[in-house]
Amino acid sequence: MKVKLSKRDDFGRRWRSFWRHTWLCAQPFIIAIAAVIFWRWLRSKGYYFCKEDEVPLAGGAGATLVLTYGITVVLLFNYVWGKHSKMMSCVLPHQPQDQRTFLLCRDERAPVIIYLFLFFLSALLLGMIMLFNYHKELSGIAAVFSVSFAMTLYSVVVAQLEDPAKSPWLLERVPKKWFKIDIDEFFKMEKLQQEERKE
Repeated sequence: MKVKLSKRDDFGRRWRSFWRHTWLCAQPFIIAIAAVIFWRWLRSKGYYFCKEDEVPLAGGAGATLVLTYGITVVLLFNYVWGKHSKMMSCVLPHQPQDQRTFLLCRDERAPVIIYLFLFFLSALLLGMIMLFNYHKELSGIAAVFSVSFAMTLYSVVVAQLEDPAKSPWLLERVPKKWFKIDIDEFFKMEKLQQEERKE
């Protein structure tokens, strides 16, 4: 059965893309709203830094967290985007070497420890943002909402880029068997074939 590929100017594709990306953006929006509600509860209970401590906290611990978080985010995004671009280049034409490259990238993920590291950095940084004693409530809402939204949106984007099965464009154009191949079996057979050629 021949699959009809969606084109760039196809209205149906644009409509599906609109709803799909609306849902993706809704996730960080919901989490950011929840963070603001939690911040308001903390504020109502009196959990915030003293004004006198805010400058050394922001200049010391805050600056360290921002720098560490920023470096980690850039490195992880470069890794994920590079892998995604490599998989995209395997789509056309379908050659044996394209299949091999795609499979090398398909199940490759950044180590879990990197995500744990980023999660705790995010939690500490957002926690500091929440505990500042904002003069006006609106300033606090803007700060907590924007930071939590940006952090969550980053996580959503990375998850989408890292998994090729989440890309409708790739799903339409990559042979379905490429998603089902057992990667251990594939490379084991490849190794055996190389050894046979040497003999």
